[in-house]
Amino acid sequence: MKLSNKPNIVAGIVLLLVAAFFSISLILQALDFGSFGPGRENLLYQLGSMLTSVYGFSSILIPVFLFYAAISCFASRWTARKS
Repeated sequence: MKLSNKPNIVAGIVLLLVAAFFSISLILQALDFGSFGPGRENLLYQLGSMLTSVYGFSSILIPVFLFYAAISCFASRWTARKS
């Protein structure tokens, strides 16, 4: 019985998008983008500020974990349960 890999691909794409969202928010925080002027109300800057204030330097592990989970979803022999 051959199982479809389509749910794993969809989950991998969603995880890649979430990893990119967190990565951009952390990069904006690291570059101090939005610290002056109207950029403070930017959702990405506020999320990056929250993540770095709570987790500090280890907040970079969040997008790394999400990226690893997304790549493991694209592997043909891996299932969602094995990931």
